[in-house]
Amino acid sequence: MYIILLSPVYHNPWCSTIMCFGGNADIKGSSYAGGTAGGINPAMKKPYQQSSNNNESKKVTEEAAKETAEQAKEISEEVFDWIEKRIEYFKRKFDKWIKQAESAVTSGFITKYYKKATNVIKKELNAYDKAYNRYMKEANAVGLDKKYRDKVKNGTIDIETIRDEALADKIQKYQEWYIYYAPLSGNRWRYSI
Repeated sequence: MYIILLSPVYHNPWCSTIMCFGGNADIKGSSYAGGTAGGINPAMKKPYQQSSNNNESKKVTEEAAKETAEQAKEISEEVFDWIEKRIEYFKRKFDKWIKQAESAVTSGFITKYYKKATNVIKKELNAYDKAYNRYMKEANAVGLDKKYRDKVKNGTIDIETIRDEALADKIQKYQEWYIYYAPLSGNRWRYSI
């Protein structure tokens, strides 16, 4: 006689027949973040033995977590420059008030809108000053020598090959910031009030 089991339970040869096919086990346990498991041995009614490498596994886990956090920080670090957005905001406001003044009918409204445009221009000029100082702060934080800073700003009749990778990186970073703040010095005097 053959018994054919039509049960959807996966047959595991390492588990007892009673456990796998409808039995009930009285086992309580838990697992921990360090990779260890704890629980009560039902046969002895005592906790399972903890491994002696618990401290080592904690150290390895902590080191792996630190490395993962550092890698995530490096990957997700990105610089956002909000200064340009702020200056564009003031330009839009200025254009709005000028259009309002040009389309106004009475002299009272014309004066009112031109005063608002003048106030916006003052704020824009103040933003240019702050932006220039902020970009200069970033450029100077690169730590480039004065000789090379002057070459970036003023140029020279020379072609130079730089073999020092750290110096070349500093020059590149300084040039990136200089590209932002150089136009601001000219825009500072765009309006005369």
